[in-house]
Amino acid sequence: RRASILESRKNTLRARAAHAEKVRSRCYKDSHEALAARLIALQKSLSKAQKSRNAILAKTAAACANEVAKAKQIAQEIKQKREEEAKALKDVMEDRLMEAEKRRLELQRARRNSRRARGSSSSVKADGETSETLENIRTEKKQRSEEEAAIAIQRAYRLNRNRQIVKTFMDLGLTVESVRDTPFDEITALMGEERVQRATSRLLQLCGLLQATTGVATAREDVVDTEKACRIFLSAYVILGHPSEVLSNDGQDEKALITKSKDLLCAFEAWVSSASPFNSYMGSSYLRDSLISAWDSFSTAFSSWKERDSKHLLTLLIQTYTELDLIMQKLKDETDPASMDYKEGIREQQLTLLVRIRQLAGDQTRPLIKKAVIEARKARLPKKQDHRPRGAEEGSTTTANATTEAPSVVVDNEPAASQPAQPSSFRPEPLLMGLTNREIVHEFALDKNFRLKPAKKAPLEEMVATQAKKAFFDYMREGLEKGDMEAWIPQMAQVIKEKLLRLFEPTQSLYKVIDNVFDIELIQQQCRVGSYDYNKLFSWVLNLLPQICSPARDAVVQQLIQFEGDYITRLDKLLDTLDLLILDQTNFKLMQSAPFLIQQAIPYERRMFSADLQFNRASLEKTRNWLAAARDKKNAEAMIRSSDGTNAQANLPPAEAIYNEGLLSLAVSLDELKAEDIPETFHLDVERLLSYRDTVRKIAISSAIVLTVKNLLRRDVRKPWKPLRERIVSLLDRNYQLNATDLITYLQECAALPPTVQTHIKSAVARITNLRQLDPVLRLIFKRLCTFLEVRLNAQGSRQRAKLASAVSETLVSFGMEEQIEDITGLLESLERLAGYNRITYQEWYDRILEELGR
Repeated sequence: RRASILESRKNTLRARAAHAEKVRSRCYKDSHEALAARLIALQKSLSKAQKSRNAILAKTAAACANEVAKAKQIAQEIKQKREEEAKALKDVMEDRLMEAEKRRLELQRARRNSRRARGSSSSVKADGETSETLENIRTEKKQRSEEEAAIAIQRAYRLNRNRQIVKTFMDLGLTVESVRDTPFDEITALMGEERVQRATSRLLQLCGLLQATTGVATAREDVVDTEKACRIFLSAYVILGHPSEVLSNDGQDEKALITKSKDLLCAFEAWVSSASPFNSYMGSSYLRDSLISAWDSFSTAFSSWKERDSKHLLTLLIQTYTELDLIMQKLKDETDPASMDYKEGIREQQLTLLVRIRQLAGDQTRPLIKKAVIEARKARLPKKQDHRPRGAEEGSTTTANATTEAPSVVVDNEPAASQPAQPSSFRPEPLLMGLTNREIVHEFALDKNFRLKPAKKAPLEEMVATQAKKAFFDYMREGLEKGDMEAWIPQMAQVIKEKLLRLFEPTQSLYKVIDNVFDIELIQQQCRVGSYDYNKLFSWVLNLLPQICSPARDAVVQQLIQFEGDYITRLDKLLDTLDLLILDQTNFKLMQSAPFLIQQAIPYERRMFSADLQFNRASLEKTRNWLAAARDKKNAEAMIRSSDGTNAQANLPPAEAIYNEGLLSLAVSLDELKAEDIPETFHLDVERLLSYRDTVRKIAISSAIVLTVKNLLRRDVRKPWKPLRERIVSLLDRNYQLNATDLITYLQECAALPPTVQTHIKSAVARITNLRQLDPVLRLIFKRLCTFLEVRLNAQGSRQRAKLASAVSETLVSFGMEEQIEDITGLLESLERLAGYNRITYQEWYDRILEELGR
């Protein structure tokens, strides 16, 4: 029993030991594999990091290659110049030493001869020889005294001249402190005076800076004249005295330029203080060498900064020229006196810009402008597609009739609006693509290129229409599968016939052909007996469409022809295509009638609005409140401008300024547009005002975010970053909220973002997109935008408008909104058209209300 117990325990311990060994081996194996996997992952990570590091180093090396090459070239040129100067000085010194040695030897020989003549009693010469020797000595002394006198006179002249040069420049009183205390405009005018330029140029020649500048310029094959050297030197004073006015950015290059300006002026003042009569006012040679070294460093940095700034200025000037060209293209068909004067002002501004561009670009002016104008016209001007139906070419005579008949609906309504009509005689206007005649005329008055588009539907309405259409065609498919052709085919043929006939006039030949082909009674009879081939008729229609559609619809028609599917699906697509052709036909007729509609738009809308007031369909209560609020705001601004209040009446704003203020309050705002705030005179422009506010919000929010990101990443705020702006606009939702994570993901592809910068960007985006509590940056951007639009709307005369239009790019760049130039320009043009048309149309009621309010 004891042996069995011991044996059982041994077995138990043996089993436990085996289990422990098994667990131990499995754990060792697992840990080894995990460690190997981690090592492999670490090696891959290190490999990727090494590749990324190598790519970054290669990119940095490639980016710095040009700068390094330029720096090496400049260093080599300076070194060569120094060697040449040292060699020249060495040659001069050797020449002087040789002349001095020659004079010393001659002097020693003369003294030796004189001593020998006096001390040799045994070799006394004759009286004639002695007198000749004395005469030669006297002549030599006389010549030597004349040379010494000339040297002394020249030395005195140079001393006096150098003293006058230094004194003349010092009398100007140019110091960093005096420049800082003088206004920027005055110091700029002082630097341009001839006496300052002359005194500076003489001083630069005295201290050797002008020769140093000329030497460097010759080595670079770019001759630098005296005036340019003077401007560069005097710029050091202006940069230190007014850095905010001269330098529009606070980057590393600007800081380095300020530091080198300080070094140059310190070296210059040290050299001036060392100038004295003992060194002929030439200063210490050591300090002069230090001054030349500081000048080389400053002139190189200044030229690099100016070159970069000139490129940016050239881009702005070309962009301004293209903006003026776009305005000219939009006004080229206008012949009224105001437009002609405006175009003349634009031409003058373009000539001024051409002069400035030529100064910067030289012979490249014409290619640069041509390329920019072509790209701007291609991108900004509407692409002209030929939407004229080919069927309209057949009936050219009927088109002329259609031109006079298309606006007949408007003309027929005019007498009814102008005559005293009874309330019972009022009938609502017919709808065309969801628009009334009044709305169509209004749109043409604001945009002569207006075209009808399919009416927009709400999401719920669109979903219901899609489901109903799907159910209808499913039901039709079931009926045809059951053989019930008589219930469906004649009806569909009638629908297609009506749509096709709407594309032609009754006098056209195709109208009669279509009417004969679609014989509904014959189709019913064939369907009743089951012999009708609807595919044949469908093919006939598809063959007809390329002959009657507009060139712009060729792609859609070819898609329909090449589409392979069942009859029902093809029929659905055919009906949609016919709707597009009908839309093109309608737009073509309206385009032919546009000149007449635009001419009659203002009197027609006046009569319609007068009729609305007469029959109490509208009132002027909201308009009165709107104008009163605008008047109170402008009067308050006038009172603030009048410090003592005595000139308050003289500073009262004109009616046009009050109207523009009211229009800006409707169109330019970060708040929601409420129905009670819309005047009755803008009842046709509600959608337009909503689109204005949407555009303003996107411009303000995206500009504020772009400006904040640039500052956080220490980028030049003057350089545009359009991809970032487009990305921000695409990320904004309907409530103008933005996911900062998506924005940071995009920014990480463009630049390195430390965690602290990411945190700042997230908080900045959250503050800016909170429209209930405006962020300071967003408020600043919005205020600048409002100021810009107000100044443009209140411009008096075509000349002033053209002058302001030429400065759009520079103004918006200074506002930090260079990425928004196109959007702001488009918004401004639309606002100007709306302001001009609305004010002229309703001026009678506006003037009456302002007169009642006691403006």
